[in-house]
Amino acid sequence: MFFWLLLIRVLGGEALQFSAGWDVNTKDGGIMHDGKPWINLMFNGGTPDKSVPSLVPFSWTVSNKAKADPKTGICPSPIPRFHNSTHCKTIRPDYRSAWSKFFHSQEVQQKIRDGLYLGVFLGDENMWDGTSLANLTSMCNTIKADWPSAIIYINEAQDVVNCNFNRLNETVFPPGACLPDSLDWFGYDYYCTACPGCRHPGCTDAYGKASGWEVQQDGVVNMLYPRMADHQKAVPTTLGFFWNSTHPNATERNIMDEYCVYNAHKFLEWGLKDDKLAGIFPFVWKSSPTMLGLEDLPKCRKTWQAIGLLVIAQQQQQ
Repeated sequence: MFFWLLLIRVLGGEALQFSAGWDVNTKDGGIMHDGKPWINLMFNGGTPDKSVPSLVPFSWTVSNKAKADPKTGICPSPIPRFHNSTHCKTIRPDYRSAWSKFFHSQEVQQKIRDGLYLGVFLGDENMWDGTSLANLTSMCNTIKADWPSAIIYINEAQDVVNCNFNRLNETVFPPGACLPDSLDWFGYDYYCTACPGCRHPGCTDAYGKASGWEVQQDGVVNMLYPRMADHQKAVPTTLGFFWNSTHPNATERNIMDEYCVYNAHKFLEWGLKDDKLAGIFPFVWKSSPTMLGLEDLPKCRKTWQAIGLLVIAQQQQQ
């Protein structure tokens, strides 16, 4: 049985919340079940319920000064959309001492003893930003040496897996390279913000081979799994929002909502058959002038809520 958690990224911050069941209408926009967070792993330290287990974030990367322009701090990139300028990262030079200080702090140790910290979140898109596979291996090995039972999770951009390059157009995985054995969960994002027939189509073939679920499943199974050990799990992050750039009308919003439901069903089918998944997380933004969140997608909201409640029921039967 795979372990299912749902992901929420809160707009305007790096807060990541995970849960098996949620209600987007809660006051803080968090994930609730029967009035309480189910498993709410909020990585910015702002979890509304301090009694809920979480992954604790650790900042392990810094700007790569060796590759950046000393005056501007900008790194060159041949990828056209970056216009030969972007940011880039590497592992912080004091990562060992910084981790030791963090891990042995009274607060962290107490929360580990209390079962409130289950592991470590190593952030979002650090490898996409230029941090190397060797850097990731060093950091994960350091964490495991102190905390063998910790779940270590990192999330990345789709290009790292599907294309095997970072934002500097450098190869991420050399031939035959695998993820570090000390890493537990590896995830990445892929979104098909489909609206067939709308002014903002999002995907050229939303219900076919260019669909979000099929492209990501192909990437995870055929590109990521061969780089993983038996004990490691994948975390695909999927659709839970749409762009609001064209200000879609009611008909277009309904098309978006129905596609979001379709996508959720396809990921559910995948998850029920694949024990290699740690979870399938919908990327959910709060609604804003530029984004349509689940508040504006009632059918999709109810679908993910039903999936979450299904998982809760399965967990309670274990």
